[in-house]
Amino acid sequence: MSDKASLQEDSQPISADLQFINSGYRLVSDDAAFADCVLAWTKKLAKAEAEDSDPSIDDDALVSGYINGVQGLLEKLNSPKEPNPIDEAVSEIDAAAMVITPQGIVVAANVDARQRFDAVQGQKNRLKWLDPVSSSDFQAVVTSTQTLTNQPSQHAIVRTSNERHSRGMAEVYALPIRNGESHYIVIRALETKWAPAVDIALKQAFNLTAAEREVARGLYETRDTAQIAGLRKTTSQTIRTQIRTILRKTDTTSQVDLIRLIGLLNARASHGLRSKHLAWRDPWGNYRILRGPNGKQIAYSWTGDEHGVPAVLIHGSIQGYLLGDAIEHRLKSEGIRLYAVIRPGFGDSDSCSETNSLEEQADAIGWLVDQLGLQGSPAIGLGNGCASLYYLAAKRPNLFSRLLVTGLVKPYSNESIARFTPTQRVTIKLLRYAPKTSVTLAKICYRYVQQKGANWYLAHGWNDVPEAKETLANPDIIPFIRNACELTLTANVRDYLQEMQTQWNLDPEIIEKVACPVSHLHGEFDRSVTVEEAAELAGKMPNFTSEEVPDAGYFLPYEKPEFFAERIVKAVLG
Repeated sequence: MSDKASLQEDSQPISADLQFINSGYRLVSDDAAFADCVLAWTKKLAKAEAEDSDPSIDDDALVSGYINGVQGLLEKLNSPKEPNPIDEAVSEIDAAAMVITPQGIVVAANVDARQRFDAVQGQKNRLKWLDPVSSSDFQAVVTSTQTLTNQPSQHAIVRTSNERHSRGMAEVYALPIRNGESHYIVIRALETKWAPAVDIALKQAFNLTAAEREVARGLYETRDTAQIAGLRKTTSQTIRTQIRTILRKTDTTSQVDLIRLIGLLNARASHGLRSKHLAWRDPWGNYRILRGPNGKQIAYSWTGDEHGVPAVLIHGSIQGYLLGDAIEHRLKSEGIRLYAVIRPGFGDSDSCSETNSLEEQADAIGWLVDQLGLQGSPAIGLGNGCASLYYLAAKRPNLFSRLLVTGLVKPYSNESIARFTPTQRVTIKLLRYAPKTSVTLAKICYRYVQQKGANWYLAHGWNDVPEAKETLANPDIIPFIRNACELTLTANVRDYLQEMQTQWNLDPEIIEKVACPVSHLHGEFDRSVTVEEAAELAGKMPNFTSEEVPDAGYFLPYEKPEFFAERIVKAVLG
């Protein structure tokens, strides 16, 4: 046999592996290879399972070398962010900017928008920044989003104000999404921020004193001499005198000319600058962080009635704790205070350890429940967040009065995974059979999420579920799912993979040991659970009831908010 023939024969058993690795190299710069990668592993894993063989290849020297090569390449590359219409709208200018739905829910915002527009992702913006004289112009843009179909965007310039009575201007326009089938609304401040270079220019070019430069800045930002006087603790007459001196030194004839001059200097200084995108932050504004006896942080927030009946919420991966106005207003009106625990490894909650095991997560959550005095309260688990909740309720039977859960009722099995999308199947199986390879794939995916945002993650994870695609195309639901994804993506690769591993490792007997009543909800189109699986568990647990929700899927709380609010009220108040 020739050396060439021998090489071909030796390479045949790992051809699918090489196909994966080759597509892995391409994935570093071409996400179109993602589908090829998924297809290669789908075939390999299916073949190995059919032959009842071990599909693991992590210890194969040749494939291991390729994996190390891809990981080394990833470490050397940065992650340039690709244009995304929503993210670009809030980051391409050095000024306050946000994107909202026609109903006013904040989809995205930059750092400056939090202060200028009181923008909190996923929350309804109250438009307190909008000057009443511009309400009709703003509403005209909102109305246009209901009728536009691939037409030029409606555009308006509106007046703004704030609690300090500072005046300003902002542009408002419709942003087409879904190929023009729907629209969001972009609001961007027209005034650029005072740049340090402007202060230097006014000093060097016009010899303005420090006090005069501060007055010039105050005039540029507020247009109000009385307010400037208040901030500088002097009289309006003194400010007017200083402004006359500034006009003489800068050779401008009016305050309007002076503001225009400063605007030009600011524009030059700000050219090419981009605003920092607002990183994930607690959308409820009630964020708290405690440090446990082991030195690890665990965070929580709350919504509803501050003095209401308490309940605990454990979030999932793409079912976050931001539930929307319909649910949150109902909680407040019913006198319920909902505490959301930020699970270990997410947000500002530290990983419990390198393994961040389910037991460790449950203990950390239990410690927080004790610290907040929430023993005996009902608890709500969303999606895979149910796993730690089941474990905690089984370990401490009296900790919760009852559970309300969505989705997961048993560990993942080959039968349940077969119902998932190809991407989900491959990711979960690689994690079980080829953990080193799964880390490489996860790092590649994280790179693309950094470049393309949460939309890439959602599209590739749910691209084969028609009902989910419809939900993910709903502009009114997207803000909540984006917020959940951004919370999930605060986890590192290790914690995210460990999160998925818990779905394999959850002991089914743990669920059966839960003594308190359990109310289970699952959407009609939720592939993670079937009616038969829920009925099987109900047969083993007399305290377990399951309810299938028509016209809902994995995103049930967002798809049926009024229904879910009703079930929360029932669980908490009886």
